Amino acid sequence: MTTQDKTTAIYVRTGVHSQTGYRSLATQEQACRTYAAAQGWRVGKVFADVGTWGTQRYRPSMHRLLAALRDGVVERVLIARPDRLSRSQADIKAILHVFEEWAVPCVSVERPMHRRASQPAESE
Repeated sequence: MTTQDKTTAIYVRTGVHSQTGYRSLATQEQACRTYAAAQGWRVGKVFADVGTWGTQRYRPSMHRLLAALRDGVVERVLIARPDRLSRSQADIKAILHVFEEWAVPCVSVERPMHRRASQPAESE
């Protein structure tokens, strides 16, 4: 598989099935798609966890996303906001650590992600 075959994965999450506003799945996905288009990134799969709280450790779509990283089909992960990964800072750091292990950056549309000083800015 070449880099050209890889795509941008979008991860969205809501805590309740009827979430509206900026936290709705549709709003999160649209913000990510708009951002990806502006960057010239090709979007592949959207991983959506519905009705899962940000403090839950097991989320089915997050596990499918991690499997896609291991399979090497994801170039980057795009999220609307860091709190969509988790409500726990410790969990966010753990998830980002896994992304780093697979050399897959995580880009947040609304709020920049903290990164180590050695990492380049996400401008590609």
